[in-house]
Amino acid sequence: MPGMGKICQFTNLQLVDVRQQAIKGFRKYLVFYRPTASGIEILRVIHGARDLAAIFDELDEENE
Repeated sequence: MPGMGKICQFTNLQLVDVRQQAIKGFRKYLVFYRPTASGIEILRVIHGARDLAAIFDELDEENE
C-alpha cells in the first residue's frame, strides 16, 4: 500500500512524490519513501525531531 503514508510538503519539486510514515513501535521515527512501479523506494529513516527540510536539502544536493 504505497499510498498509505502522508504526502510531504517539501519545496523541492524533485521531492513532490515523497511520503512519510511512522514506524509502529518506534513512534518518534519516520520512514520517508516514494512509490515506484514495483513498490516503494525508501529514502531515509529519520528521528522526527531532526531538521527534516535540511536533511532532504542534503539528499537533493547528493543527487545533483
